[in-house]
Amino acid sequence: MELTHFVLVTGPQAGAAAVLDTAQALRDAGALVTQPMADALPDSAPPGLQDWALSLLPAIPRSPAPIVVGFGAGAVLAAWLAPQVGAVGLILTDCDLPPDSGTTGPGWPEGKGPADWQGDQLDLPPRDDMPTGYLKLSPGFDAAAAAARARGWPVEEIEGTRLQAAMLGTETAGALMAVAGAFD
Repeated sequence: MELTHFVLVTGPQAGAAAVLDTAQALRDAGALVTQPMADALPDSAPPGLQDWALSLLPAIPRSPAPIVVGFGAGAVLAAWLAPQVGAVGLILTDCDLPPDSGTTGPGWPEGKGPADWQGDQLDLPPRDDMPTGYLKLSPGFDAAAAAARARGWPVEEIEGTRLQAAMLGTETAGALMAVAGAFD
């Protein structure tokens, strides 16, 4: 059996703690899990969007080839990272769908997220051939799940909350593994 490698990417406000329970459940299931974080001091403001993205690259092992998972505000970062690290798949979780390629902002409404990211842009490389899936955890993302399903992506839905990945990691990990299994 081949080892599955998940890279869990969160936004700057959630951080790795938001997915610790899910990360542990994936490890308990035999997966390799990487949780890259930006090189920012705990009490400092996060770096700009482009600098944040670049700082994550060295923390991601390329073997085995990963499945990159973007949680909420981490979705745009995940969409940028996946082609950069040779990912075999991308799973977007509880977020609006980022564009397939081109220049985009951080993916949240004006006035939300770090002030340094307002107006920041990230150039998303094309990922046309990359298997992509979606995991909906909370009711606010019904439209995004429907749009992902309309694109033919595998979609899993959990009727939970934005805190699902932190509080009910086993269920969240199972759903991520189901989406990843549909990539084969």
